Amino acid sequence: MKTIIQQLNDGLAEIAWSLWTEIGVAGTFRRHKHCLVSLEELIILTAVIADNDPRLRDEALDWCSRYHHFVSVSRLKTLVKKIGEPILESFSIFASTLNTVAQSNWPIFSEVVPLKFIPSKKSVLPPLNAPALLQLRLRSFFGVGARADLFTYFLTEIKSDFTASDAVDIGYGKRGLAELLDNLVLSGFLTSTIIRNQRKYELAKAEQLKRVVGEPPEFAPPWHRILEILISLRNDLYRSEKNSDTTKVVIIRNNLERMKNLLGLVHLSPPPLESDLYQYWELFSKWLLDYVKAISQGNFGGQFKVNSDFEKIISSLIQHVYKVDDCLDGLEFILSYSKEDLIKHSEIYKESYQLSLSFINDLKEDLQKLLGFPYHQLMDDKISDITYDYSKNHLQTLLNFAEKYTSLIQVNDPRLALKQYDTLQNEVSKLHNFMNELRDRLAKIYFSRTNIHLLTVPSELFKRHAVIKLYSS
Repeated sequence: MKTIIQQLNDGLAEIAWSLWTEIGVAGTFRRHKHCLVSLEELIILTAVIADNDPRLRDEALDWCSRYHHFVSVSRLKTLVKKIGEPILESFSIFASTLNTVAQSNWPIFSEVVPLKFIPSKKSVLPPLNAPALLQLRLRSFFGVGARADLFTYFLTEIKSDFTASDAVDIGYGKRGLAELLDNLVLSGFLTSTIIRNQRKYELAKAEQLKRVVGEPPEFAPPWHRILEILISLRNDLYRSEKNSDTTKVVIIRNNLERMKNLLGLVHLSPPPLESDLYQYWELFSKWLLDYVKAISQGNFGGQFKVNSDFEKIISSLIQHVYKVDDCLDGLEFILSYSKEDLIKHSEIYKESYQLSLSFINDLKEDLQKLLGFPYHQLMDDKISDITYDYSKNHLQTLLNFAEKYTSLIQVNDPRLALKQYDTLQNEVSKLHNFMNELRDRLAKIYFSRTNIHLLTVPSELFKRHAVIKLYSS
């Protein structure tokens, strides 16, 4: 039976073979047609497991010897340095071997002897219109570098706005990215706003860009993060191979704790520590191998979807917005009708006031559901700020007002009802302003991602009809 290290290397090789085959290496299996291929991470992964699969290494070198001009050497260097010691030698062997057969100038981090290698010339770059090849397609369009990779990032991340610090994650320096982002604002491709003393950037012409460069893939995994985790755990396994189970568990657990934030970013939850260390080692081994196997099959468990469930999230949120709108509309009709027709109001003021009580009770419930919506799913700081500010500064005031709103028993003449409506007007106005701001932001987010104007006014309002019927009876 194969050891966990052998099984892990087999799984990593399967991932690499499938991804290389997508971009033209003479491979057999293609399981990532729906998934973004990120070239530098693929090269690093291949270099790491080169000794375990020499044919994979040679076919990858063959591809790189012909198409190395698609590789961002700057980004490659950044990623290698970030992962660090565990890969410096293996990457240097791969890079030095390529440099001997191609006009490449890849960085070398260790003194190594290049491999004897003759390109097979089997690799053929496929047409770049496949969704999985978005990164290569954009590099062929904008040139290799930060500009193309920024657009890849913008088109594949669900998050709608970014800072220069966020974008550093793609593998380029913050200062250069900030300058490039500002230039893209001048070009009209991006917009920028200041939120919490941070400059945020948004893609302004997503649909126009898609029409030019083609559709993104269905999934865009953060390969650099996944790679960092898997290489680190693989290194732990090699270092502790001859140690006792107790020592292995200690090494693994310490590393998992160190990578806690990183694991969270890729939605990975390692098995909890068991008192039985042997049992924990079995659970950890299964967890790691199952994860690698799933990735090798192109199965990301519903994570990292480029468009995710954006439409469903928006649709669900809009239903909450409509319910609050209906309550507000009903109250505004009461306020309007009661003042416009004082004679009629004096006749039916109790019925009218009862409606206002009913609408306020509905509003309390519907508004709290709206404010409790998981806005983080939209990955938009501004809309989170809008709802947070209202919740913090105005919600409790409205709830207190509703609690103290005079009961129907105490309203024994039309003038008292009108007086109560005057106090209601102030709360309605504040809520109305919040709802307008929320709808405007929702419409902007939706338009930026779909190029379609979002309908944020319900096609039918129900509560107003009760008011109209009462005043026309």
